[in-house]
Amino acid sequence: SIVRNESIYGVRLSNDFIAICIASCVRSIEGVIDFDDSIPQNLSINMLKREAKASRGVKLYKKNDALGIDLYIIVSYGVQIPQLAWQIQRTVKSYVKDVIGINTEEINVHVQGVRILGENL
Repeated sequence: SIVRNESIYGVRLSNDFIAICIASCVRSIEGVIDFDDSIPQNLSINMLKREAKASRGVKLYKKNDALGIDLYIIVSYGVQIPQLAWQIQRTVKSYVKDVIGINTEEINVHVQGVRILGENL
């Protein structure tokens, strides 16, 4: 489990909370339409009519005493994917360090699809 411990205030941030914060940060970046998640989870959500988690598409793991992040996103048609991926990495690295207070070892951006704005799939 990856948590931030603050000995002065006794605050522990859960992985879900951190993932939700990161998802919110990434959603604010122009060119990112949504997150994608694994097919089995999407099937279970559809079959069981459960709500998708707010942190879907964000996977956290520990790497060399720091945070590793995998982001599974859908981008808008026409964006320059390499430049968008670099922007996401820079933005998330800064956000996690400055706002959450955790160092990141790596941030992997996995583009799972391209969608035309307004297209519902």
